[in-house]
Amino acid sequence: MPFPIQGKCYITQGYGFTDFAKRAFGKSTYKAFGGQHPGIDFGTSRINLPVISLVKGKVVRATMDGGWGNHVEVQGEDGWNRQYAHLQMITVAVGQQVKPGDVLGKVGNTGASTAIHLHYGNRRK
Repeated sequence: MPFPIQGKCYITQGYGFTDFAKRAFGKSTYKAFGGQHPGIDFGTSRINLPVISLVKGKVVRATMDGGWGNHVEVQGEDGWNRQYAHLQMITVAVGQQVKPGDVLGKVGNTGASTAIHLHYGNRRK
């Protein structure tokens, strides 16, 4: 899988019952997701690196969204929504068509975030 950040990045937390998800704070944080981390976190040392779409689809969410911070969701042609959260800025609008490689926003540290990173998730809507 290509990474959804243009530039140097690395996985800081995987999907599922991660070490953080097993701790008391993680359990409370991920309570709505059955105690699991619902995506993959990509860390980087640089804020504002471009975040790119990994699929062809339509932007169905592009807003400040509570704990997700600045949050973009792209509904892929396969019916799955790809989630890009904690962005510093959003550069797309709801209804916009995107393809792999199109810039959706910039990496940030918004919402319930403790460091510069991108939360990437897939969910069926």
